Amino acid sequence: PGALLSSLFSLLSGASVGPEGTITVLIGYISSYTRDKLKIRSTTAALGFDVAALASAFNGIIGNILFTGIFATEFQVGGSRNALKFLTWNLLAGTIGYLAYLLLGLPSFARSIPFEPISGLNLAYILYAVVLGILGALLAVFMGLSMQAAGWVMERAFGDAVITQTLAAGAIIACIGYFIPELLFSGEGQIHGILADPARFGVGMLLFMALLKVLLLALSFKSGYLGGPIFPVIFSSTLVGLALHLLFPGIPVSIFVLCIEVAAIALALGAPLTAILLVVVVGTADQNMIVLLVISAVTAMLLGAAAKERRGT
Repeated sequence: PGALLSSLFSLLSGASVGPEGTITVLIGYISSYTRDKLKIRSTTAALGFDVAALASAFNGIIGNILFTGIFATEFQVGGSRNALKFLTWNLLAGTIGYLAYLLLGLPSFARSIPFEPISGLNLAYILYAVVLGILGALLAVFMGLSMQAAGWVMERAFGDAVITQTLAAGAIIACIGYFIPELLFSGEGQIHGILADPARFGVGMLLFMALLKVLLLALSFKSGYLGGPIFPVIFSSTLVGLALHLLFPGIPVSIFVLCIEVAAIALALGAPLTAILLVVVVGTADQNMIVLLVISAVTAMLLGAAAKERRGT
């Protein structure tokens, strides 16, 4: 009931969270209920069953048959002892979920923001990928700081009054959404209107909306809304990329947008392979673009590792 209530509040207020978090929680309840009915008691089998259920949903949502296989491998789900067994279940269930979405014609993230392929590679593009990897990393850091700040503010203002802080956050999000409707929900529906004509917003407004989206995401998370960060981060990264393209129109827009996306997601999730696959699927990247995505993701991860090591010392 709590998950359903949070999901309802999220829909009513337009909370800036993606659907993957809500689905994860709901699938968890369904999986637990089904395990009890099937009398699955083994801890290993129960975890494998839950992973398979999530894979079935997520592969359909993302629109790629390998997504949760890569994700589970990077996050070492099941540990080294059961990794191969869990991956096998994951791939099988993920295939079933993907085919179910495909046969039913349900929408997915795949090809949500497609771009034309770039014409070849050159040294300038590689340098752009490094710089954009740094910008994506900074966006991910800003998201982390926003989460911490939102959590501190909500705790100081409302303490343990979860319902009150959820309603207060919903009122704030709804008010902002009234004046800037592009910032409502996770952004997968709103992004297309911006992509069609980014010039009508201008550089300043695009950057403002990108940063405000991150703040709304943090507020949504820390006030108790169920949801995920994936598409809100894609939304913000896309707006930053579009703003840069308005400033430097000679550079392909796909480089700006996709390189920032992959860097931000890679560092935010700590999963570069998952981030690369996700951006390839969402942005229909070709082989040349994949090279640039790898460079941006590696740049972001190296910066994250260096910052972590520096904090440790």
